Amino acid sequence: MSYSLDRLLAEVNKRIEAAGLIISGRTERFVNVRTFRLYRTRGLVSSPDKTERRHNIYGEQHLFQLLAIKVLQSKWVPLEEIKARITNTDIEGLKRIVDGAIPTNPSLAKPAGPACCWVEVRLNEFAYALVEIEYMKSLSKSTARALADRLATGLIDLAEQTRVRNTGRS
Repeated sequence: MSYSLDRLLAEVNKRIEAAGLIISGRTERFVNVRTFRLYRTRGLVSSPDKTERRHNIYGEQHLFQLLAIKVLQSKWVPLEEIKARITNTDIEGLKRIVDGAIPTNPSLAKPAGPACCWVEVRLNEFAYALVEIEYMKSLSKSTARALADRLATGLIDLAEQTRVRNTGRS
């Protein structure tokens, strides 16, 4: 399938909306022309497939590049790391990144209605915490610090239990 820029962005945003993908922080949830140009300038999106009458034509590769960027941003992956992960990745690799977060077949999208009520907070490359959005809205700095301390304590306990189980020692 081929897309004009407007159609490409409309399709990307439709899939983001249908999946209820939530992106926190200063990052925009949807892709607009300005954001698209930023991604092109930074090398996250490849050159158009062709140009017809001074209009760029984009394909499925571009669609899945943009969806992969948004999925990874929703997991708090920085743009530099996203670029490293998706540059020279074929369409099947991009679909694997997107799979699960955004259905690759739009007919399998989540039904319309309230978006997901949880936000994923990236702790590091391997760990995420899920926090209820309504709770986040009322979270003070002191409560956030207390929550972070509890999380750290829980992770330390879990790591210690895992070490004990793996070594057979207490």
